[in-house]
Amino acid sequence: MMTHGGDIYTNSGIQYDFSVSLNPLGPPEGAVSAVRESAARIQCYPDPKCRALYEALSGSLGVPRGNILVGNGASALLRAAAQAVRPAHVYLPAPTYGGYETALRQTDAQIHRLCLREEDEFALTDAFVREFEGAAAQASQRNSDRILFLCNPNNPVGSCIDEGLLLRILGICEERGIYCILDECYMELTQDGAQRSMTGRLREYPHLLVLRAFTKTYAMPGVRLGYMLGADKSLLERIALQLEEWSVSLPSQEAGLAALGDAQYLPRARKACAAERAFLAEGLAGRGMKVYDGTANFILFASGEPLFEKLRARGILIRDCAGIPGLTPVKGSKYYYRVGVRGRSENEALLEALEEVLLSAE
Repeated sequence: MMTHGGDIYTNSGIQYDFSVSLNPLGPPEGAVSAVRESAARIQCYPDPKCRALYEALSGSLGVPRGNILVGNGASALLRAAAQAVRPAHVYLPAPTYGGYETALRQTDAQIHRLCLREEDEFALTDAFVREFEGAAAQASQRNSDRILFLCNPNNPVGSCIDEGLLLRILGICEERGIYCILDECYMELTQDGAQRSMTGRLREYPHLLVLRAFTKTYAMPGVRLGYMLGADKSLLERIALQLEEWSVSLPSQEAGLAALGDAQYLPRARKACAAERAFLAEGLAGRGMKVYDGTANFILFASGEPLFEKLRARGILIRDCAGIPGLTPVKGSKYYYRVGVRGRSENEALLEALEEVLLSAE
């Protein structure tokens, strides 16, 4: 069964949590203050229409208010979209984020896995596009009963989809009437995220839904806040009907507003992510790990030794990828893990602990 990172409740005694992939800067100070100050209005209902937040998002993204839907985190929006569309067929790369399947649990969707190859660093290639096109052509159902889920950068791999390939895929979706939910929850932390994002192409691709969250970008998973963008307003309205009333709490709305108002935060975060990713990737490779290509604020690597329990015993939690389709471990020779990129001192602590584990295994 797929489990999320960040389970410090089951895994007690953790000093460094690398199982989550959050912005290494931590939450903006303004967002923390906003949550604290919102406690004074705990007796008030939140704005059910999230008016101030919608206005801020629209201005920040350059997307009309009617093309945005906010919700209680990306996971809630994924589930709501699955319930609104109720697809008969779903296409998933493997490996990718397991939360898409979780969102589909209450549907009767048939899942088609499109496997990414290790020799391609688990990146989407021409072969993936051809396989998707063939699978899409075989299904007789059309229009609103099919969904393709893509994650860009792909979690847990960390690599971005080539723009040319992505546009070809979106073209196939339009031709075949397939909805594409494009998860960009990590995009804003990549160096060239503004250029790679599809938020400016919504009108070109009416079947496209772009998903984002404050969780990773602003390091605030404890405050559930995400949003979905799309050109099809009627579809967004159908998805909205699947959300609970007052689905975005008052602290969440206030934290989101404060985060969006900090213009210097994301440029600093992108710089930090790039520098610390390079440092951590080099350190992992230097200790014999196979590090897969990527640009996200997390790293996928393979080890010849099982590491999860040994690092946990040293107070370090990493993401064991054994339950992710496409990353099945080969016992005795290859085990896949994902680590979030954190600050320098924490990254150094991980590398030191890893060295201890490897020395003890000799």
